[in-house]
Amino acid sequence: MIEVETTAGRIAYGPVSSTDVPALLASGLLAGGPHALRLGSPDALPYLARQARLTFARCGVVDPLSLEDYRANGGLSGLDRARAIGPEATVETVLKSGLRGRGGAGFPTGIKWKTVADAVGERKFIVCNADEGDFRHLRGPDDDGR
Repeated sequence: MIEVETTAGRIAYGPVSSTDVPALLASGLLAGGPHALRLGSPDALPYLARQARLTFARCGVVDPLSLEDYRANGGLSGLDRARAIGPEATVETVLKSGLRGRGGAGFPTGIKWKTVADAVGERKFIVCNADEGDFRHLRGPDDDGR
């Protein structure tokens, strides 16, 4: 399924395969034009109407390249709060929340953060099991790029 933001709101089409794209574009997809795959408003679809969007709640609502737009819709409020309460209280809040990692083990995030915070030393390293889908590029200030 794909959604298009139009002047009339979001319009869903689906199921869509790559071979459907030329005909969808020709029928006015970008304006919500008629097509056999047009489903209408995603909010009116029974399957989607029962769901609450979390990750994609602002998709199509905010400009993804605008920090001002992001902030206007609640973005960075968690960071602002963490900065206001400080590192120790932030770690304690995450510990009490029960937040767990998204990996298969679901390890408690607060324990990871507390372990790093309690580690002795001015400079600390975090090693993570990640792939290129988890980050674009991690590089420290004195990383020689290897």
